[in-house]
Amino acid sequence: MTFKNFASIFSNNGSVAIKEIKGKRVAIDASIKIAAALVSMQYGARLTAPDGSPTSHIKILLANIAEFKRHNISQIWIFDDSSRKSYKVNEMSKRTLIREKLREQIQALQLKIKSLTDEFKDSSVDQNMERKGYILGIDTPPGSDDEFDGSDNKGLSQVNRDKLIIRYEQKIIKLKSRDISDFAQGIQDLKFMLTMLNIPFIIAPKETEAEQIGALLANNNIIDYFITTDPDYLLFAAGGRIQTGIAPTFPVTMLKKIPKKQQYHVYTLDTILAENLITEEELLNVGVCMGVDVINHDSYSSTSGIKGIGAKNVINIVKGTRSSKAYVIEDYHIAGIQIFKTVIDINAIDLPEAKRPISAANLKQFKAWIIKEKRFNEDNVKKILKIITSSRA
Repeated sequence: MTFKNFASIFSNNGSVAIKEIKGKRVAIDASIKIAAALVSMQYGARLTAPDGSPTSHIKILLANIAEFKRHNISQIWIFDDSSRKSYKVNEMSKRTLIREKLREQIQALQLKIKSLTDEFKDSSVDQNMERKGYILGIDTPPGSDDEFDGSDNKGLSQVNRDKLIIRYEQKIIKLKSRDISDFAQGIQDLKFMLTMLNIPFIIAPKETEAEQIGALLANNNIIDYFITTDPDYLLFAAGGRIQTGIAPTFPVTMLKKIPKKQQYHVYTLDTILAENLITEEELLNVGVCMGVDVINHDSYSSTSGIKGIGAKNVINIVKGTRSSKAYVIEDYHIAGIQIFKTVIDINAIDLPEAKRPISAANLKQFKAWIIKEKRFNEDNVKKILKIITSSRA
């Protein structure tokens, strides 16, 4: 997610359940859904195929597809282009370093757990004493672990040792949720499912973003909503309106998932502009001030943007009603803004074909893959396929 502090600056138009957008046309940011599915795997039971490959994400993504079908929602999935974008060279390098650091932290915690476990085995503590277990994320170990820093494990009681191990295990789960190593496999599996089930998807052309294509579809009245958690979509929508002069017949709208409530926050571009009395250009400047990942410059950070400008005052600073020495738009900021204004010809996009019935051959291949290869329950698969094949969308 880029455009830092977006939700703290701009208010949403309320929340809707998926049944409330029944019959609408949506595009879905595939990367966001894949990442969410893979992160969920870290917190729940990790399902695997006979060869050991993960399958939990398949279950979650297929459930998403079926849920849209259940409510006759017309869906188009949008994937990022797999090649690295020239304007994200620095950002990609930073992300690589972050992943490496995460893996080092995970390894260090695993070694600490091993050390604690080995010391327990070698200690004089009664090994027949049963260790109390906890379900991570549901039950909370009693007391605070802050007094145990793990620097000296000698003399720890079994209870305190167990608490420290659980604390490290929880940290590992959180770190792993930020290091999605099966992402490429998730993309491959989702594309296969969409192809077999005849659900349209678009792969963003080189040097473009999925959010950019979503904004293009919205500005051309092809979709009603774009489902994403990345507010850059609204920057691309605003930038597209500046360059092309297109005034959409409906507000360019983003649905941002609220996992706990199984609903979506609705963010509308026109509402954001009207409520804050800002223009599209000013909205782009607000994004640049907060932090976006389309700017490739050593002096700029996508996580902090222009230092010295806070989310509370950024709109007034951009509008000029409040002064700030930090508010200096450099040439590389302007170059970054141009990415949001890049004109894409809708005719250059390989739009999906009109919907058609799923062929018997595709259904047979899909069943063989998900039941025989991935070992999904056949009865459950049949129920999901019934929902998908009976939908009018």
